[in-house]
Amino acid sequence: MNHSPTFVPGPDNSGVVFPPPLWYVLGLFLGSGLQRLWPMNLLPSTVRAAGVVVIVAGFLLGFMAIAAFRKHGTSVTPGGPATALVQTGVYRFSRNPMYLGLSLGYFGFALLLGNVWMLWLGAVIVVIIDRRVITAEERYLSRIFGPAYTSYTTRVRRWV
Repeated sequence: MNHSPTFVPGPDNSGVVFPPPLWYVLGLFLGSGLQRLWPMNLLPSTVRAAGVVVIVAGFLLGFMAIAAFRKHGTSVTPGGPATALVQTGVYRFSRNPMYLGLSLGYFGFALLLGNVWMLWLGAVIVVIIDRRVITAEERYLSRIFGPAYTSYTTRVRRWV
């Protein structure tokens, strides 16, 4: 059994206690601090301008994912109970569009700011979200939705 700070077993939730969006906020602050200490501006302005497009795409995806959860009356937060297995809307293409949207938004900000530190930290954050948060959520969803969730995982990829 895993007793890390991001996982506390629970019968009616995934056990994720550290809110996943805070990983991204932490990365933005840490990347900003590292940029101040050791500046690294290696991104051309055209790539930086593309950051706006990536930010907008991330926020739109996140909003559509949240709307789908609300439509089905299930908790948006990992600490809340899942009362429905959402497989419609953006959930037809990704099992984790909220995390995908957060990741896109994060990488968009890193591009916009031209902060290479944030890009590197973003890769670490995605691994943490994938290995710690999503796996905990998947164990929980498999436990409560059983074969329906297993079937869903065979049709829809974890990220994209």
